[in-house]
Amino acid sequence: MKKLLLTACLLSAVSLNIKAQKGESAASMNALLDVTESGDCVFGPSLAISHNFTKGVRLQLAVEYYTEASTWNLVGGVNFHYLLPVSSRLKLYPIAGVGFVGGHTKYVLCQYDPAGGHYDLDCEENIGPDFYVQPGAGIEYDFAEKLSLHFEGRWRYSHGKREWVNNGVFGVGVSYRF
Repeated sequence: MKKLLLTACLLSAVSLNIKAQKGESAASMNALLDVTESGDCVFGPSLAISHNFTKGVRLQLAVEYYTEASTWNLVGGVNFHYLLPVSSRLKLYPIAGVGFVGGHTKYVLCQYDPAGGHYDLDCEENIGPDFYVQPGAGIEYDFAEKLSLHFEGRWRYSHGKREWVNNGVFGVGVSYRF
């Protein structure tokens, strides 16, 4: 399992992202870093399918996967991009997204019983599905005729059983257009 996750992370680092022109679809893979409110960082890959409705409006269906120790999270959502050309090679785009976060965690809960002393209790908990919204922004630079590099930053607000949770999500990818 560790080899599979390591392979996925290495492929994510290379990040092939296939973009589309107006009216066309695309598939993408990106490397992501999820930073929690407490400062914990988790790396994960993202797979997405997008469609350009106009030259500037792109709809993206994305799935992200994060794993850490005995916890995994699966994130699925819809992102809207509005491409703003700065120059012939550089585009900025705001991001607006919605979706759901779900996962599973295993942990050991240390209990104290006055009659019997300490004992450990193995626990498992399903997480979510929790609804989220995520505003953000991205920048895309065309460094060759069919290749471009993009960076994204999003702020994910998710609501679970207890409260709103804030995460920063940062991604990088290399795009290939055909």
